[in-house]
Amino acid sequence: YTAHAIAFRNVVIPSRVGEGTIRVVVRARGVTTKVNWKVYEPTRRRAKNVVLFIGDGMSLPFIAAARLVSRGMSNGKYLDSLWMEKLGKMGLVQTAGVDSIITDSANSANAYNSGGKSSVNALGVWVDSGDDDFAHPKVELLAEHVKRKMNMSVGVVTTAEVQDATPAAVWAHTRRRDEKAAITAQAIYGCVDCVTPVVPDVLMGGGGRYFLPASSYEGLDMYEEYRKMGY
Repeated sequence: YTAHAIAFRNVVIPSRVGEGTIRVVVRARGVTTKVNWKVYEPTRRRAKNVVLFIGDGMSLPFIAAARLVSRGMSNGKYLDSLWMEKLGKMGLVQTAGVDSIITDSANSANAYNSGGKSSVNALGVWVDSGDDDFAHPKVELLAEHVKRKMNMSVGVVTTAEVQDATPAAVWAHTRRRDEKAAITAQAIYGCVDCVTPVVPDVLMGGGGRYFLPASSYEGLDMYEEYRKMGY
């Protein structure tokens, strides 16, 4: 058996490392694996707010199709660009996960919200070999960090279910993205080994079935539980 990844717990990298390259060397059963990670100094300029507009599955072909339909084409040339193509800076993200070349909404949205790659179907965790979907090592998410360090507001608005992998990646920690009842509860309760519950200041979307006792976490009336939290 060859593992795609190994999770190490209670590993601390000293803050004095600064900008440079961290090299990890693992030797086990006669096999040596080496990984290099580049560390960059954070920019001095601080953003007032961060807004993520995510078109789920919006790859380059979809962007080209949107440009063609909305802007038109003449003599082999587009008549105009999309507004987002006129922004000062653009980039392309390599979306492959730790365990698969083709990623999914959970793993890719997790990368946006944590800055690290994980495995397909995973949200807010580094996947290990355990069977408990909620016992995998947790990674602090962007929303958790800004709540804990800066007391900033966090909002999630989606046309899908709020428990869907892309919006849920803002707060959820689970190996299985389909644990939607638990994900509903995690938004306000947090989870074991989590630092700070996100408790979104704004939460708009579908997924009401997971608030009802018939399909909710531990049969709770999640509408009432959310009301207790000020919603």
